[in-house]
Amino acid sequence: MKAEQFKVTLEVESISMKFIIEEVREDCEALLKLQILKKRIITFKNSGRRFMIRRVIFIQFVVL
Repeated sequence: MKAEQFKVTLEVESISMKFIIEEVREDCEALLKLQILKKRIITFKNSGRRFMIRRVIFIQFVVL
């Protein structure tokens, strides 16, 4: 059985910028994204940069 995939769209504001993150993840990873939001820190895997989130403007989960 194929695992469900979610498209996660986040629009967040950090101290210096606003940015939108959109990615497709397996179900458990999508839920992990919510845990990261609760801690208010996002780390980008490709660059390793971390951002402290001041405000979450928008979050959406779409089951693919």
